[in-house]
Amino acid sequence: MPKSKRSQPVVLAETVKKNRAQKEYYVNSLRDALDKYNSMYVFQYENMKTQLFQDVRNAFTGSKFFLGKNKLMMVALGRTPESEYKDGVSRIAARVHGSAGLLLTDEPREKVVEFFRTFTRQGYATAGCVADRAFALPAGTLPNTPASVEPYLRGLGLPTEVKNGDVNLLTDYVVCESGQQLGPLQCRILKHFNIPMATFSMTLHAVWTADGGYEEL
Repeated sequence: MPKSKRSQPVVLAETVKKNRAQKEYYVNSLRDALDKYNSMYVFQYENMKTQLFQDVRNAFTGSKFFLGKNKLMMVALGRTPESEYKDGVSRIAARVHGSAGLLLTDEPREKVVEFFRTFTRQGYATAGCVADRAFALPAGTLPNTPASVEPYLRGLGLPTEVKNGDVNLLTDYVVCESGQQLGPLQCRILKHFNIPMATFSMTLHAVWTADGGYEEL
């Protein structure tokens, strides 16, 4: 009888070694970028979505982004003047917290600042996002909603029924109020009815230059 793969032991040492190698690669990649590019910007982002961020990457095709690994970014940069990889980068490391990212680039500062100042994209909210407006569904027939979807909507908490082949909402239903923190079911309802409720945006905080300069933006 073949041995089940599930019964095979996991070699923890190999897993630890692989994780360490991945972290070292990330740190070295950031340091290589510091050696290559003339400027590094630290920014904060809200309501990040991979498909929306692709628009940002497309605008800076010759540049390099790092985000989502704050501790590794700080290790690569160095947290103190004594441990920093290059003069002044510890000041950028001090701004890496929360939803932070780094852009390393040779693009003119004017282009970078203007892009971040004006860039926004609308996307679907995820749990924890704050509703930027109220949204409610009126009682009656739900347009463009086939009867096969009705059990799904009912599972989301909507008071629905199928009548004469149409999906009907039995009462008015408030999905969210403006300023309310959204839960998973609310987000799924909003997405189903094609209501984008999250604005993906980025804010620049500071820039470092290869000559050791640092400026808050």
